[in-house]
Amino acid sequence: MHILHTSDWHLGKSLNSQSLIEDQRHFLNQLKKILEKAESEGNGFRALIISGDIYDRSIPSSEAVLLLDSFLSEICTSLKNLHIFLISGNHDSATRLSFGTSFFEKENIHICCNTQSIESPVIIEDNKEALCVYQIPYLYPGSLSDSTNKEEQKQILKTQQELFNEATKRIFNSHQQKHGDKLCLVNAHLFASGAKDGDIDYERIGNSEVVDASIFDKFDYTALGHIHAFQKINEKGNCFYSGSPLAYAFDEQSKKYFLDVELKKNLKPDVKKIPVNPLHKVTKLIKPWSALFGSESDRELIEKYRNDYIQVICTDKINISSPLEILRGIFPNMLSFKIIEREGNNSENSSPAKRKLLDCTTVNKAELAFDEFMKEIHSGETFDQQMLQKEKELFMEIATKIQW
Repeated sequence: MHILHTSDWHLGKSLNSQSLIEDQRHFLNQLKKILEKAESEGNGFRALIISGDIYDRSIPSSEAVLLLDSFLSEICTSLKNLHIFLISGNHDSATRLSFGTSFFEKENIHICCNTQSIESPVIIEDNKEALCVYQIPYLYPGSLSDSTNKEEQKQILKTQQELFNEATKRIFNSHQQKHGDKLCLVNAHLFASGAKDGDIDYERIGNSEVVDASIFDKFDYTALGHIHAFQKINEKGNCFYSGSPLAYAFDEQSKKYFLDVELKKNLKPDVKKIPVNPLHKVTKLIKPWSALFGSESDRELIEKYRNDYIQVICTDKINISSPLEILRGIFPNMLSFKIIEREGNNSENSSPAKRKLLDCTTVNKAELAFDEFMKEIHSGETFDQQMLQKEKELFMEIATKIQW
């Protein structure tokens, strides 16, 4: 069974106030071409698995909603036999994402935002295999109760480990009883033990507790979302995070993938990474100020990153007015400037000085706060640009007079 796994689209997200809608449209166009190319070559995907955080916020912008609508409409038109599976993540509103679920089912779009049907799979068949797809959305305290107790003694489950123990137990038992001869795939959104992003291990992501990844060993494939870096989670090799298709922070890994997965009964999944080519890469440059205006090699470096979304971390002490604006003359997509300031004795022969990272763009921070506030309040509505500019100028005037 041939499937494609992706997750954490975060449609509508901004990076330092820079809208990423066009970047997201770009990766969705790539995804569409990958699916259509495979179909034309006779090795089409039977399922597209999207493991949560479809939107970036519970009330998505109109642009984000239209982008998802356009993608799903185009895919359903061109690929009639493709099944699309979506679950709600912690960034999604389950109520909003589940709108039209019954209608979408008729178009092979399967949206799961609650636990009412986690034991009832969607079954996909081809000439060789049959696949049962079970979906577990992001679980909140009280989403499930302990099924081992009598009705009047049922215990409400609160922790992520308790909730996913119960969910996977129900799925496994039901699958063994009714569909034991078929492949079993679980689509879920959580923080599994052993997950990491680059060289950083996390005990918690947001308010999410760690879930023991071994509970997924019994399934043929588990498609996970929530962590933005691609990784295999267990030794058995049947549990994967696809990672997000774009880097959504300057500290994230820049290489992103879709996962091409081939499933066969009683065999380890064959998982291949399909690189995502972003419209703009996300790059962090840690350099002294002089290096950004210096030698020929530095100019070559600048040319290499000119199209990227850039954060510069300056390693020497400078006293320059509006450094962000100066750097935007070099990097058109410059989004953030910070400086490492040394405290105490700066002598090279002294003991290592304590360092702290300072954001030197006070005015820019005020701009970001204003822009994010307006987006949150109006959620993608069209503004009176003239009035908006007047309000922003007044806000900036006040911001420069106070300690921000």
